[in-house]
Amino acid sequence: MMKRKYVFTIGTSSLDAYDKLPELHKTTLSEFGNKEVLLKSIDKQFVEIINQEMFNTDIMDRLLMLINSIYKCTENHFEGSKIYLFGSRMSGLALKDSDVDLYFCIAGTFGGALSTDRDCQKELVGYLGKIFSCQSNEYKYIRQITRALVPIVKFLHVPTGLYCDISFKSGLSTQNTKLIRLYLSLNERVHWVVCAVVKRWALQNYMKHTSMFTSFALTWLVLFYLMATEVVPPLKLLREHADYSKNTFESDLMFIEDWDCTVCTLEKAKQIWEVPTISCWDLLFGFFKFYSDSGDLKQYVFCPAIGKAIRKDKFHQIPILHPDILNFNKKKNGNPFDWSKVLKYTFCGENLALQDPFDLFNNLTRCIVPRKLQIFSHLCNKTMEVMKNQVQKNYNLSYSQNN
Repeated sequence: MMKRKYVFTIGTSSLDAYDKLPELHKTTLSEFGNKEVLLKSIDKQFVEIINQEMFNTDIMDRLLMLINSIYKCTENHFEGSKIYLFGSRMSGLALKDSDVDLYFCIAGTFGGALSTDRDCQKELVGYLGKIFSCQSNEYKYIRQITRALVPIVKFLHVPTGLYCDISFKSGLSTQNTKLIRLYLSLNERVHWVVCAVVKRWALQNYMKHTSMFTSFALTWLVLFYLMATEVVPPLKLLREHADYSKNTFESDLMFIEDWDCTVCTLEKAKQIWEVPTISCWDLLFGFFKFYSDSGDLKQYVFCPAIGKAIRKDKFHQIPILHPDILNFNKKKNGNPFDWSKVLKYTFCGENLALQDPFDLFNNLTRCIVPRKLQIFSHLCNKTMEVMKNQVQKNYNLSYSQNN
């Protein structure tokens, strides 16, 4: 389907003879080369991830203890504040040792009032760090990370044993987590294949690394593939079925940092979309096939907002010529010509281009330069070959037994 819709050529990328690309990790070879072993291994890890879900009483009690501790510690310093959980702990992708991501909302800033003021965020990080430092029985290993794109405080909450990151930027991350959780909750097979790539294959082959992919980017790579192959709906469809009523308690309408973050409920999503019956093995194989040719991948921008790939040479013209395609027509601040310049700067070139579903100026894979993309596609191709050989072996074995 990918080849037909996007004119992708599936095959091994051409490589110079002197290029030395990494081999698949031996664990990947042993697991992905044996369907029964692979399914059993991922199923076991999937159970571990499910056990870290919020409905687990122990997990919920620890998270509530953490949040209440922060409230008690800061109540005399930040009136009207609110703490939001986001990231893997809320999306359904957490393992036992996963960090807890927290957004500390200073009164009235959820929509992005502080999002462009990094100096203010850094000051808040420094101030919160000092508050925590005075509570040594509650907080340890406190680090104030102010040079990051989003300034954060890192710390260990002693009573719960949870390692945490807390930021002040905006509620955009919480809404993105809500969207990921919606997709993972559509069907257990969707959740399974995301876990298989993000929490197993990528870790085995060093794809999840500070200089490679974040868990967030990997998750959206899998979800975009599922959108493009019509396994899950694009964000556009979820917006079309959102509640836009004027009743603020019922309305799904939401804008954060001037981006349209409107999404329908999970209940509505399940009513309008049925995930096709495709096995976990086939969905996983399809992911590696989808991303197996770096030569084609670098020509497109992948847009979860519409579930389609757009050629890079035309992408920057969208705010001017077709602003409704990606909802630029709903953006209030700025003008189409400036937006076009930002898109051209952010998504041009040969780096892998995966657009954030909400923040349309954010390329989630901007650090994946051509060489890294080549490595990623090479490993996808090798994994696909290993899985294909497993299927062929099973077929030959079955044929021999029947004859």
